[in-house]
Amino acid sequence: MTQLSEERFEEILAQRLAPLATKQDIREAVEDLARITADTIAAPFTKRFDRLEELLEVKEDVQALKHQMAEIRSALHLTA
Repeated sequence: MTQLSEERFEEILAQRLAPLATKQDIREAVEDLARITADTIAAPFTKRFDRLEELLEVKEDVQALKHQMAEIRSALHLTA
């Protein structure tokens, strides 16, 4: 049985640990993922929600105008 020297042990350990991610690697990956998420998901969905909000406001305005028109017709005794 061969004896493992301290230098050889450290060399093997370094080789085994080299592929493992460091805290900095993980931090950078999380930042990249956050940036990708913001660019591909958050921004487009925010734009869609803003557009839907505008459409809902227009729909509410149209419904209010229809109601007012019905009241005007009724006050003037007009039929549709």
